[in-house]
Amino acid sequence: MRLLRGIIESGMPDVLLEVLKDNRAYLAYREAKERLERHFSSLNMLYVLEALASMGDVRKQSEYIQMWKERGTSPDAFASAEVYIYQSMCKPAALKEAIRRANNRIITADMVATYYGKPSVAVRILRGIKETDYRVREYRTREFRDFIVDTVLTRAYLYMGGVVDLSSLKRYYELSDEVIEIYSLLFKFMAGEFDYGELAEGVLKRAFAKGSKAAILNLLRYKAFVDLDTFRLELLKHTFTNLGDMYSAILTEIYLDFLTDKEPIDPSRIPEDCGFLRTHYLLMRKYRFGEEYQPPEDMRGIADMWWYVNRRHNRRPYLSFAGKLRLYDGVKEIKFRSKRVIVALAYLKLLGREGLEGHLDLVFPNVKHPKKRLYQALSQLGRYRYIPTDAGITIRRGNFLRDEKESWAQFLKERTGMYAL
Repeated sequence: MRLLRGIIESGMPDVLLEVLKDNRAYLAYREAKERLERHFSSLNMLYVLEALASMGDVRKQSEYIQMWKERGTSPDAFASAEVYIYQSMCKPAALKEAIRRANNRIITADMVATYYGKPSVAVRILRGIKETDYRVREYRTREFRDFIVDTVLTRAYLYMGGVVDLSSLKRYYELSDEVIEIYSLLFKFMAGEFDYGELAEGVLKRAFAKGSKAAILNLLRYKAFVDLDTFRLELLKHTFTNLGDMYSAILTEIYLDFLTDKEPIDPSRIPEDCGFLRTHYLLMRKYRFGEEYQPPEDMRGIADMWWYVNRRHNRRPYLSFAGKLRLYDGVKEIKFRSKRVIVALAYLKLLGREGLEGHLDLVFPNVKHPKKRLYQALSQLGRYRYIPTDAGITIRRGNFLRDEKESWAQFLKERTGMYAL
């Protein structure tokens, strides 16, 4: 399950530390630590490392790994855990060596996506694994192995910015529902859907109840970024640093660099081979300083999120097709007395003036003088007639007008090749 937790690896804001002192994660660590002190064994060390992973305490994990190397019977027994520790600590040489010693192609694929920033390569590796009888000692059954593979695959697809089929995870174990909710939330953050309040509240409450500080913080960081919450990001940055999770601290600092006027992070602090963090850094400079940068095709999903945050932070309007048709001006949703005004804008942006006028029966059904109604709508729209849209992103993501069922929306979905999922 270390791989699964790797999906949500992070730390805990200082203001929340006390809240979690008596939860299951803390109690699990305390119990595991006492067992290890009574009997120094690989099983008891595993319990300690797993509890610390849930708590997001990379620094302590590293100390226990060193303890095991000095006193344990097999120095490489926890090479898989070392992979995630060295990723979090941003130690490239140690990470590369740990990947070699772990000798686990699933973990290798996970690092290729989340550290080296090449999710399409990870997808090729994982697809190959699914078609073979590849076995890993930690995954006792083929079914569970496939669940882990699908979990990592889904995250890679999120990064790549394509269609993500979360239903593929429902075949495996009770954990499926929790993972699906977490990924649904990440999808919303990256695909322009900002009606995530209820889902986020539920996911975070369950994470709090379990004491999963790592889960809480990775989600809070994404949420704080798209919500433009610099105060929470500042708390997160310091907490990640205190816990030894420099990977998460650097990513959080990059987000802060965009949302504030502070001097940007020194790029030398970002490991040269960490394509994931470097993509974020270059996107930050693209949108903050107007520098030319074309993100890799592999990281289009990450670039999508930056596109939305840029428009929200800089109060720039755009027409959104993410799930439902909405008009935004920064973070504010713009509404008219009739939604048909925005529908007219959607047809104008996607089909042009001629296409709009050729389908007034869909835009303004049952209206006696649709052309007159069109002129009124265009007059109401004013400057919004010339704004960009996220049509390209949402068509690629698979959420283009997903929740709109009326005939005007069905027609646009058919014209763009996107049918309701």
